[in-house]
Amino acid sequence: MFPPPGVAAGHPATAEAGLRILQEGGSAADAAVAASLASCVAETVMTGLAGGGHAIWFDAANIPLIRQFDANFFEPGDPKANQFWQVDEGDEKLWAESGLAGADVQHAPAHSPKYHYSGAATRRLLSALPAGPDGAHTVRYTNPATGGAVMPALDCYAVRLPKGQTTRPKRTTCNMICLAVSGSGRSTVGEHTFDWSLNDVFSIPHWTFASHMAKDGDASLFIISDRSAFERLDLLREELQ
Repeated sequence: MFPPPGVAAGHPATAEAGLRILQEGGSAADAAVAASLASCVAETVMTGLAGGGHAIWFDAANIPLIRQFDANFFEPGDPKANQFWQVDEGDEKLWAESGLAGADVQHAPAHSPKYHYSGAATRRLLSALPAGPDGAHTVRYTNPATGGAVMPALDCYAVRLPKGQTTRPKRTTCNMICLAVSGSGRSTVGEHTFDWSLNDVFSIPHWTFASHMAKDGDASLFIISDRSAFERLDLLREELQ
């Protein structure tokens, strides 16, 4: 659903530092810090460490869940290791073709070996899919090695909302964070109704009825939830009104 990552800067070295962080799976905040530090060397006339500003980014993580289980640990790395800066496509090319996998390729980590899920492919599938029981068109991002969620504790979805149609209220035991990636709409979460538009973020707490409607044409939401964790614990339950 998202365009390719990019970094705008006043010097190529500054942009490259931020882009490398994104390619390694870092967040927008990580890339901003790296680019800022690089600019102090590449753009010394215009840049210094002092200053101020603000930024807003969407960075979903499973830290609250991990903290709840008291299983969050810090492991220092080797300060002399240089692998961090060796950026390439890694194993991405081995999983690039839909429906195909190397017969002898082993992927040990529980998370997906893919880091890039094509926005164009997502939009094509959303357009082809019939509406689900709640009235929305929903795509699940999956781990090509297992067919399951992209991460053990995080599940990602793209949802297309047809213009003028309100989805059936639905609640589930998992929690969700929603990012508006196209269009505008209105959602009702519990007793609260609110409008949203491009880049807005809102949450749906567990076991709270929620419904959505696109206002000015079709709209799309990117949704991250802890559904996969509830599935593994056999605690997932859903209800439609």
